[in-house]
Amino acid sequence: MRRAWYSLSVIALLGAVACGSDDNPAGPPPPPTRSVATITVTPGSDSLAIGDSVSLTASALDSIGAAISGTTFAWTSSDSTVATVSTAGMVMARAAGTATISAGASSKSGTATITVTDTVTAPVDVRFSNVFVVGMLEQDYSAVFGPNPTKMPFLDSLSKAGAAATGYFGNTHPSIGNFYTLLAGDTVTNDDNNATIFTGDNLIRQLIAAGKTWKSYAQSIPGVGYIGSDNGRYIRHHNVASLLTDVTTDSAQRANLVNTTQLTADIAAGTLPNFGMIVPDECYNSHLAGCGLDSADAFLRSTLTPLLASPAFQAGGNGMVIILFDRSHTSQLNGGGKVAWVAVGPRVKSGFTSATMFQHASTLRLVANSLGLTTPPGAAASAPSMSEFFTTP
Repeated sequence: MRRAWYSLSVIALLGAVACGSDDNPAGPPPPPTRSVATITVTPGSDSLAIGDSVSLTASALDSIGAAISGTTFAWTSSDSTVATVSTAGMVMARAAGTATISAGASSKSGTATITVTDTVTAPVDVRFSNVFVVGMLEQDYSAVFGPNPTKMPFLDSLSKAGAAATGYFGNTHPSIGNFYTLLAGDTVTNDDNNATIFTGDNLIRQLIAAGKTWKSYAQSIPGVGYIGSDNGRYIRHHNVASLLTDVTTDSAQRANLVNTTQLTADIAAGTLPNFGMIVPDECYNSHLAGCGLDSADAFLRSTLTPLLASPAFQAGGNGMVIILFDRSHTSQLNGGGKVAWVAVGPRVKSGFTSATMFQHASTLRLVANSLGLTTPPGAAASAPSMSEFFTTP
């Protein structure tokens, strides 16, 4: 009896041990979660020109330096006026200065130092001897270069022979602020009736200081040096040079406010200025209150054909003509709506187009840089460069 009890006890014990081998059917426990110890940002530093960009990459590491995959980072900039950063780590240079870009996760952060340099000084390949800007008015891009551009066939031909910006926008509504931006890099006012004389920095001031010559050729201006109000088809706020203190207070500079008829004489005499602004009157400036796009195109043909035939604008020359519209009629996108912009000259890329977004401050930067001015006024100092439209000598 005692032996039977002992045998049963041994069997029960062996059964318990056997059953115990399946106590943990799920296998070994998962490894502990790794904490973020450090974050690195690559590259750790970079130098950009205004308008340039760089893509940064962040990596999360644990305490032994092993990468932790799947980490989501929060990107920030210490100074968004100098450089901005997207949620994906794309940095855009906005203005000269230094900004620290941070990538954060799990209360840790890594940084990169971005230095933005003001490289508005024009490279040699975009310097010009003579630059002319023709300011047209208030037409949608689609009205000028739509499915049927025959209302302005001459301008259309120039866009094919030269280059066109297909992502160009006016700055504001109505006109005066756009023309101020072209000369001062600042809209100054949106009141077309504002006759306050602007005292800030501007293209004319810089041209005078650099010993460069300039003229504003305004169709129907009542007389040389006229700085008065609208007169017939002459509209003063389209001729913003007459609203600059550098011109109004100096009789020698006022003498550069002339009629478009003077352009014919200057071409014949070989005395074209370094910078010329061409201001059509209210009939020929393409304004909706004017005489129509066909009349505006006729003005461009009669005015620009002899200019483009002059030596500076022929092969081997170093001149450039820009034709632009101040604002759209139906759109306020980006301030002034999409408008036409055309450049022509021997060093303009023939048939070239760019969809990059530009506005009037970029045209001012282009004009200033191309004439050797290294500190364009106002917003032009940090506006995107338009040098892509031109070839090297």
